[in-house]
Amino acid sequence: MCNLEVYCCGARPRSGHSWPMAQEASNVTALGWIARVGVIAALYFVLGRLALLIAIPPGYATAVWPAAGVALAALLLYGYRLWPGVFVGSFLVNVTTALDSANSAGIFGSIALPIAIAAGAVLQALLGAYLVRRLVGFPNDFDRAAKIIGTMALGGPLACIVNATVGVASLFLTGTIEDADVAGTWGTWWLGDTIGVMLVIPLAGAWGVERHQTRRRTRVLVVLPILAAITMTALGYLDTRARETERAQMEFERRAEIIARALEQTVRSKADVVQSVVNFFGAVPETRISRAQFQAFVEPIFARHRDLHGLSWNALVTGNDGSVIKTQEQDDHAEIQITELNAEGKLVPARKRDEHVVVMYIEPLAGNEEALGFDLTSDPTRARALARARDSGQIIA
Repeated sequence: MCNLEVYCCGARPRSGHSWPMAQEASNVTALGWIARVGVIAALYFVLGRLALLIAIPPGYATAVWPAAGVALAALLLYGYRLWPGVFVGSFLVNVTTALDSANSAGIFGSIALPIAIAAGAVLQALLGAYLVRRLVGFPNDFDRAAKIIGTMALGGPLACIVNATVGVASLFLTGTIEDADVAGTWGTWWLGDTIGVMLVIPLAGAWGVERHQTRRRTRVLVVLPILAAITMTALGYLDTRARETERAQMEFERRAEIIARALEQTVRSKADVVQSVVNFFGAVPETRISRAQFQAFVEPIFARHRDLHGLSWNALVTGNDGSVIKTQEQDDHAEIQITELNAEGKLVPARKRDEHVVVMYIEPLAGNEEALGFDLTSDPTRARALARARDSGQIIA
């Protein structure tokens, strides 16, 4: 007896036609469609927020953007109808970066920009999915170099031009970035989306192969190691970044402490200089000190403190008509005009006040001649410092 067994194999779809898995979106219920859209939006949002940890200022473009690969993979696997998931996910990622609730104009701008970027993300995913299905076919078993290169090139470098262009144009038109930043931001955006697509599409290809060719367990075994590698790389990067940030912070604090100590020492030394001038005029009556004596006193100070630009002694003058004051010296500066700055910043005769604090002695005199006779109280900032010094008895900057 002879047994005859006949087997019939279904024909594989030709390149450019949709595979059964890609057609599922049209057969699912409305509730199922909403669930898939929600999953895609959530996955896009989570991956996008993680990727923004390494974004360049102002926080929209990053060197790796896996969410672009998720968007393309979702449309390849489950059909074009799931594009709202890409839109919602992209919008949520970028609105958290752009949100400005200070005023109504800020709110409008912080919503318009994420909408434009989300539209670019959708157009990019739709174009990539169309090109791959039309010119390569999807899913495919990646058994030929042409299929691998074609899928990667069409869905990655080519399609990713779309959102880089739309996104960067939106940033520029809203004033978020300057002219000089356009090229760099565009390059980072395009590269990040391209790398994201190349990371995710092999997973989508492995997952989308027909079940009679690859069992679900096999697909899981292919996908999980890749996901684990990506996750470990991301975690390693974040750990390294945290350590580097901590190291940089410690180095900054160490240098800041050194600078603070040096600054404190400098201020103390200058305070000592000021105090020495006070002591000099306290030991000798002001009316008996000549300009030559003041110059002789401060010259050694300048020799020790090369960073000093000048020292002056400023006299408190009361009951003056605001015109001139006289010194006890018989020199060219025996009579000093009291001056102040007008609104144009020019020295003019000072207005009459109850009190004037006038520059009587200043060294070096060369280059500072106009400072002689200047009324410090005519400057509100100096006047406040003088009042504080008078009331507290302390040195005030």
